[in-house]
Amino acid sequence: MSSASALADEQGRKVFLGGLSYDATEEDLRADFGKFGPLDDVQLPMGDGGKHKGFAFLTYRDAEDAQYAVKKHHQQPYLGREISAKIVVPRNERGGGDSFGGRGGERPGDWTCPSCSASVFGSKSACFKCGEPKPSGGGRGRRDDRDRRDDYDDRRRGDDRRRDRRDDYDDRRRDDYDDRRRDRRDDPDDRRRDDYDDRRRDRRDDDRRRRD
Repeated sequence: MSSASALADEQGRKVFLGGLSYDATEEDLRADFGKFGPLDDVQLPMGDGGKHKGFAFLTYRDAEDAQYAVKKHHQQPYLGREISAKIVVPRNERGGGDSFGGRGGERPGDWTCPSCSASVFGSKSACFKCGEPKPSGGGRGRRDDRDRRDDYDDRRRGDDRRRDRRDDYDDRRRDDYDDRRRDRRDDPDDRRRDDYDDRRRDRRDDDRRRRD
């Protein structure tokens, strides 16, 4: 791999296209994918019989353009076939022997081929790259893991809201109790007792003054 190609991988500027129609040409790719941004390079590897191998690499000048192209074309029809569009992962970050990686394109149900490590659509029963049958139980994509984390976060937020409601209820109960205490202090019976005590004090004061 050239240093320029490795740099494009590191910067997230290279896109892998898989499942291409054999009618697709380099001119088609430049015209249709060049609308997302300037392309520095288009590679459409050729196989036997003069046909390409069904996949291509596009190197964009800007990583944001590459991400936009992936977002618009991953698992969408292109020239009569549903294609895969993924950001190429740097070689030192790939988990298996995958020749292209695939960052940013998985969806629930996608599975990884145990033979060539290609990422395959969940609806496919065999690897589009090497023909390896889908393993029993399929596989889980990284987006499934994100979905599980999102569910966990939602449950935690729900627990927090329930705790907040309980705290509000406890606060209201304490406020009601304090209000009742104040009401009891303001009760008419209490005021009568206070008046009675005042009158007794007044009489005692009058008695003292007469004796003096």
